[in-house]
Amino acid sequence: MSTDPVDTVLLALSQRQPIDLPAAVVVAHPDDETIGVGPFLRLFRRLRLIHVTDGAPRNLQDARAMGFDSCEAYARARTQELHAALRAGGVTLPPSSPALALGVPDQGA
Repeated sequence: MSTDPVDTVLLALSQRQPIDLPAAVVVAHPDDETIGVGPFLRLFRRLRLIHVTDGAPRNLQDARAMGFDSCEAYARARTQELHAALRAGGVTLPPSSPALALGVPDQGA
């Protein structure tokens, strides 16, 4: 049996087994992790989510279309949606490794 961490993770994913190795998912904005690897997130026991942007473009077009008056309010709503989606999907982020937002304005990375 291979001791390569990549092989270990791939095997666990293919068998839908929990993964105890530390892992990071780096995506552009909140919801990309769900689109990319959503069904597998709950398997990672030591997961760190890293969002490069806050998910709120500064031109306010998207924010206003969603009923928000500011990009800050839209960014907060996107973060709240992220945490609700994680809970609904059974994903528990360890207290020592919560989601990390680098806070770059959306479309500015």
